[in-house]
Amino acid sequence: MLSPRTADMAGAAYGTRGRIFISTMFMLELIAASVALIVLFADSLHVLFPDIGTVTFKILAFFTLTPTTYLAIRHLSYTSFVGILSSFTLVLVICYDGASKSERPGSLLDPMPTNLLPVNWMTLPLAFGQMAAGFAGHATFPSVYRDMAEPEHFPRVVNYTYLATSLIYAFMAAAGYLMFGNDVKVIMENMMATPGYNQLLNKLAVWLIVINPFTKYALTLSGVNFTIELSIFRHPAFSSLTKSKFAMHLVQFVSRLLVSSVVIIIAILFPAFDRVIVSLVLV
Repeated sequence: MLSPRTADMAGAAYGTRGRIFISTMFMLELIAASVALIVLFADSLHVLFPDIGTVTFKILAFFTLTPTTYLAIRHLSYTSFVGILSSFTLVLVICYDGASKSERPGSLLDPMPTNLLPVNWMTLPLAFGQMAAGFAGHATFPSVYRDMAEPEHFPRVVNYTYLATSLIYAFMAAAGYLMFGNDVKVIMENMMATPGYNQLLNKLAVWLIVINPFTKYALTLSGVNFTIELSIFRHPAFSSLTKSKFAMHLVQFVSRLLVSSVVIIIAILFPAFDRVIVSLVLV
């Protein structure tokens, strides 16, 4: 959830407006990261089932991912291993694909032509947003910290996590560019569309990517949900709701349903929302 300490520090330094501004930026970042997960879910399934549009899969994501927002974060932590496994599996598949193919495109042994500088400078801001989106979601750190069995190890966990993430991202970016050059797309599309690969292995990797949002969606939205629910319960007009557990659960149910609906609508109307917003927030 969004850390009250972050908002408190912003309020102490910049007043009420600072508190609102910082909280809004964090919420935008988390919503953008959630949109990215929906897009990832839909695009992955579209690669496996090209006859079905991505909008259909995004609607499917609403019905399958929204229920996870009602679970406690500690219950979701057990499934996060699947997300880690899928990421490392994808790296291994890319290594195998690139090494098993001797001719371009799609080969690490026979790389495609590359450019040191961007071919189209107008796409540079969007490219930066795409890179930054991978490091988004740090507003969820307080939730992770509170749910850790040994929170004293939190700094070390964060450092190792970002180190591993940076290395994996750097490898995937370099490998994808060497294998497909300027024709590189979403890596799943390149993997499935390029002849000469082990398609059974690639399909397994894509299915693991599909599972990824199930382990992250609820955690990513937890900060947004907590902030909205806290604002409702603290408002004088709704303070009486805290006296009834049923009323509190009802507010949480409706609020999280609406938040997830907004995320799905944004993912349908603005698929690149995550890259644009995260680049603005992190700048």
